[in-house]
Amino acid sequence: MIAASARPQVSGGTASAPLAQSSAGRSVSVFRSLGRRQCESGGETAASLAAVLTAAGIVVRSAGCGDTGQAVIAVCGAQTTAIAIFEVSVDDAARATALGFRPLRELPDARPAACPRAR
Repeated sequence: MIAASARPQVSGGTASAPLAQSSAGRSVSVFRSLGRRQCESGGETAASLAAVLTAAGIVVRSAGCGDTGQAVIAVCGAQTTAIAIFEVSVDDAARATALGFRPLRELPDARPAACPRAR
């Protein structure tokens, strides 16, 4: 799911109207931190963050978890690298960003990982 994106579709054109590229069917992966802290309970779940997107009218095509791939200090109370990853339409990317989600391409070392158990 990390590098998921469909090919752009092209709508038909005429001599007076050239072919126009459509974003229909194309997707982009976005992420948000699960907000977990080392040695502590709490934080978000992929399901709760998916609900944020769907409440805003954004269709979540797929959901999962991952790891930022970034190093963090190992100390209780420090943030973990756990993230939730969602595939949404490119048309909804700006709205997802306004809700605090970021394009996954900003994390070149991100990788899929099992979702942490709710605590």
